[in-house]
Amino acid sequence: MKSIRVLHVDSEKGYGGGQRQLTFLLKSGKENGLIQAVACRDNSEIKNIATSLNIKTFDINQANSIDIISSYKLKKIIDIFKPVIVHTHTSKSLAISFLQKILFKSKYRAIYLNTRRVSFPLSGWFTKKKYLHGADVHICVSKSTMNQLIAFGINTDKLVVIHSGIQIPKRIDKTSDRGEILKLTGFSYNNLIIGSSGNLLPVKRFDWLIRAIKNVKKDIPNIKLVIFGDGQKMNDLTLLIQSLNIKDSVCLAGHKTDPEGFFSGLDIFCMTSELEGLSGSLMDAMVREVPLLGSNTSGINDIIQHNENGLLFNVSSEQDLQEKLIELASSHSLRIKLTKKSRNTAMEKFGIKSTTMQNINFYKKILTLKHQ
Repeated sequence: MKSIRVLHVDSEKGYGGGQRQLTFLLKSGKENGLIQAVACRDNSEIKNIATSLNIKTFDINQANSIDIISSYKLKKIIDIFKPVIVHTHTSKSLAISFLQKILFKSKYRAIYLNTRRVSFPLSGWFTKKKYLHGADVHICVSKSTMNQLIAFGINTDKLVVIHSGIQIPKRIDKTSDRGEILKLTGFSYNNLIIGSSGNLLPVKRFDWLIRAIKNVKKDIPNIKLVIFGDGQKMNDLTLLIQSLNIKDSVCLAGHKTDPEGFFSGLDIFCMTSELEGLSGSLMDAMVREVPLLGSNTSGINDIIQHNENGLLFNVSSEQDLQEKLIELASSHSLRIKLTKKSRNTAMEKFGIKSTTMQNINFYKKILTLKHQ
């Protein structure tokens, strides 16, 4: 089979978990002989990464989901690059691929793939149309994201599950990483440090975790919290911390290119999201042998097996979050027990070499089926 030409489409402004997965795929694709290009925003980090890999980029500054101009531009990019696969990596990108397919057909008959990474609720006529007709196949990062699309009316023959993946560190140096956290936060070595990470969006519910720290301090005075990430809720969370008078106990660390580099120095990693596609941060903490605490919801309970590698709390209950946090924070033996199998399990299920090769092998599979 000739080298596969893949056009990746990601029109997001920021760099989050989805863009990190695309970065892994670009690197693996280059190593495995794919001819790739990326349609992305002209000032985005994903463009800088693709450029550093000598992968061709095309600017596509999508204004909104129903962006006719970007849809036409996507058609022109396809005409120029001549991909056999167009792979959209976000819901917004899927929207313009849908509009391009129905309004601006290219003479090149590419196969359209979309990766569904998130579990945000789906609703509306346009959303249904773009998921039905914007891609030939949807790659779902978890069973929960697949089930959501099935419930939305997508046929199972258009769905496949391929997990997101993580970079497996060659070695873990908990002492060094602990020192880096202390330098970043100003916390003390003997503090019990909780960590979390992600875009500061309402669905992540970092306010729950901040309030939990305030209340848990009554039982565990030395508990501290560091949150890695930036986003629209940064100011609100800052004000919440000030209003609760816990500035000395909570550090909003902001955006870090590789926040997972700090994780092995944590005592507990917590994810409080209402919904998740598949949490890369949880997987990163898991492989670094950090006990996990998360809400019992899609994309989190794919990773956390209750009482095996972490604890799950009732997704609708702040009180249960606080009780589970006290249970985990107050028992060193429980934390040790929960991390015994974490690294091996993470390597087997979520190692990036395996998951990116599953994507590349799927490219080959669908092209083989097309030519039969």
